[in-house]
Amino acid sequence: MLFWFENNNNNIGKSIQDVFLVSSISSVKHGLQVLPYNFRRTISLYSCRRMSESSHINREDVYLSRN
Repeated sequence: MLFWFENNNNNIGKSIQDVFLVSSISSVKHGLQVLPYNFRRTISLYSCRRMSESSHINREDVYLSRN
């Protein structure tokens, strides 16, 4: 395991505090192990979650996936 990616919430307003990288498994356990084969995908997801700016307009919006 390279590191642990914690992705605790699907809410834009909480991405700043609930999306983070740590060196071992988090006690929250809403994440995944980052291994060499999923490194790029994990960093992409982490970057997207952290780069979104929260405002009073989009704070309660959630990230949606395509059907």
